[in-house]
Amino acid sequence: MSIYIYISFYCLVIIGIFIRVYFSNYIAMDFYSNKKLNLKRRYAIVYYYVVLFCSAYILVLAKNGDLTHPIFVIPVVPIVIMYIFF
Repeated sequence: MSIYIYISFYCLVIIGIFIRVYFSNYIAMDFYSNKKLNLKRRYAIVYYYVVLFCSAYILVLAKNGDLTHPIFVIPVVPIVIMYIFF
């Protein structure tokens, strides 16, 4: 079960990186004039919060000892720091 949690979490992280690359091509003036782009940005922010809550869930499971492979938890901490800056 824990392997499925990690696989889905890493897929969410990879999708989040693609979203970050997509929005890095725009400047601030693009967001002022395009309402659809601004809405996409809001959805992306919600998505980043979902991923942060998933990573917090993984860290809580690791603390309680519910995960069978705690070695997979080590990459979660840099991902959390990265997503805070996204």
